[in-house]
Amino acid sequence: MKTLEEYPQYMTGPIDRRTFLATAAIGLTGCVASQASPSLNEENVQQANFELVTLPYDQWPSSNPDRQYYSPEEVSELPDLKMYRGESGATHALQTSRQLNLVAQSIRHADSTGVFEDAADRLTDAYVETATGFKNALFFPYEFEFNVHGNPAHKLPSPWYSGMAQGLSLGTFARLYHLTGRDRYAQLAERTYKSITDVRLPTSNSPWVSTIDDEGYFWIEEYPMQKPAHTLNGKIFAIYGLYEYWRATGRDDVAVTTREAMTTVRDHLPEFRKEGGVSRYCLTHDVTAEGYHQIHVRQFRQLDEMTAGTAFGEWADRYQSDFWTSKE
Repeated sequence: MKTLEEYPQYMTGPIDRRTFLATAAIGLTGCVASQASPSLNEENVQQANFELVTLPYDQWPSSNPDRQYYSPEEVSELPDLKMYRGESGATHALQTSRQLNLVAQSIRHADSTGVFEDAADRLTDAYVETATGFKNALFFPYEFEFNVHGNPAHKLPSPWYSGMAQGLSLGTFARLYHLTGRDRYAQLAERTYKSITDVRLPTSNSPWVSTIDDEGYFWIEEYPMQKPAHTLNGKIFAIYGLYEYWRATGRDDVAVTTREAMTTVRDHLPEFRKEGGVSRYCLTHDVTAEGYHQIHVRQFRQLDEMTAGTAFGEWADRYQSDFWTSKE
């Protein structure tokens, strides 16, 4: 596991959620909305009062495909890490965590789990070795430069960290804990969860993937930029990980964090929507893509299954109607 001393760009101090909101209250980032509901940590973060539905394991949102994905021979030959475009040393956090998630699914369905649990241990060892530890949180890196939307003006220097990858990693460790009962995976899930709940100002030089805006909305950023992009699909994939961690632990504080993240999405769906057209990929850049519009629709339907009283299903219908209107 790496330390911050190896990455001098991440050497200034963090700001925790309480300090962040105290700063916002005195006007450095704007006032927090007065109608925001406090979380279990007595922080003024927007949180709607809706129910999380306790879906069975095979309906957890990252369960696709819910089958034994690898054979025993295949799982033994998996690479420890997935690399960006196959380049040596260019660890791709999202693809690595997805591979580990598929191993977890294979543990669930295999007649004999030993070889799959051994593979999960091996892949986890390698994945954790790449991580940056900060304030007892684990951040899994993308070890390559990346231009958001292909624009060099929005370059993320290596290493960078993504809320989407952190969320999927959280869900994967939660699944492995649920399936094996091993404390190792519980501890890794908790340290990954801390990377999401320990928010930062977007201008922070410390590792961060989450922030709170001046209206008290909790954003998990797929691309942590000084001017947050607020990418929709990446935020929702991160929510899947929060939900799965809540299902694995039943903890009230995790339920609160999950509702806070879902509230942010629900309350901003009118802004992501282009009525009669294809939805925005993110709020900061005027970028649309039909493929991601369809991902949004599927994600809203998944969120609707995970909650009661949120109207995500109605938003899915609206966005789907917009898509077909755009084809007329």
